Amino acid sequence: MLLGDSGIICTESTKYYLVTEHAEKQKEYLLFKQQLFPNLLPAPALCVDYRPRMNLVTWKVQSINHPDLEHLYKMFYFTGQKRVTKDIMKLLTPLGVALWYFDDGHFDKRYLQYRICTASFPLEDQKLMRDMLRRRFEIETSILRYFDKVHKKRRFHLYITKKSQKNFEELIRPFVIPCLEYKFGHVQTVPQRLDVSSFVQNFLHETMIQSVLTGNSKSVAEMSTPSSNRE
Repeated sequence: MLLGDSGIICTESTKYYLVTEHAEKQKEYLLFKQQLFPNLLPAPALCVDYRPRMNLVTWKVQSINHPDLEHLYKMFYFTGQKRVTKDIMKLLTPLGVALWYFDDGHFDKRYLQYRICTASFPLEDQKLMRDMLRRRFEIETSILRYFDKVHKKRRFHLYITKKSQKNFEELIRPFVIPCLEYKFGHVQTVPQRLDVSSFVQNFLHETMIQSVLTGNSKSVAEMSTPSSNRE
């Protein structure tokens, strides 16, 4: 989740909280995330932006304070902003890839390709993402440049190459839920719906809090802050 929409905040009293928020149409997806970590994440709270002409309704979850979140914070925010490293990308699992795409990905109808919006990460981080997706999952991606008209600056994002689309779809197929079917470009390739209840039960038997990132059962406390392990 931390590669996508979720983030960790650190308060002045050095308490750490995981925060994730989604629009009304993705409430089902937010509930799915919450079910994966019931001891960490409370039920979602309704948030309404009442600014003029906004009327934006979202659902938000903020975790309890947990010591493992401090380790995750130091892994991702060692420069003060969210970053990725070689060590972080090595821990990525199929569940982590799925949550990443569900958070920040969509099917580009113009180019008929899956895209992951990685613009918030610097180019060197995106190269790590590209290389690790190829090594770990045999998924080829391209880093494409575009001009952000709002912020008037050059940005980059990842595209799944057409030859890797099938591999990508098969990788995330076990985790799709009904409200996310619109994220897939072709009706014939929409994955079968996930049996959420069954999946959550299996997941809870196998995972620890570190799976906020990867689905890996290794404890966060066992991992060092990877500030120098970059390619």
